Amino acid sequence: PDSTSPGQQHGHLLAGASHPLREMSSAIERLVEKTKKDPLVPVGCCATVACLVAGLYSFSKGNSNLSQKMMRARIVAQGATVAVFITGAFAISSMRKEEEERPKHMSPIEYELLKQAQLEVEARKNAAKP
Repeated sequence: PDSTSPGQQHGHLLAGASHPLREMSSAIERLVEKTKKDPLVPVGCCATVACLVAGLYSFSKGNSNLSQKMMRARIVAQGATVAVFITGAFAISSMRKEEEERPKHMSPIEYELLKQAQLEVEARKNAAKP
């Protein structure tokens, strides 16, 4: 008989990076992170889906006027979501340009100290020139 517990016997299943629970948790973490960066995109997606569902429901009940209005509202919500997404993408890309100057292995504080030291060296060189 094996002396390992059932949890230890199947522990290798959870250790792999390709386990579905790990992949789902990392996807949820990425979604939460992106939602924090650009919170209006999920709001727009929910509004788009709500208009779509309401439009389809009203169409199934035979209320074509309300169905048409909801489909138009869906297009507006979808357009607003795309506009917010594009605006957020441009904002993030402009912030990344500043970060790309700094080497990845260097902390922001170290980078600022390095820039200050370089400026001081240049100032000394300029002061020493006749």
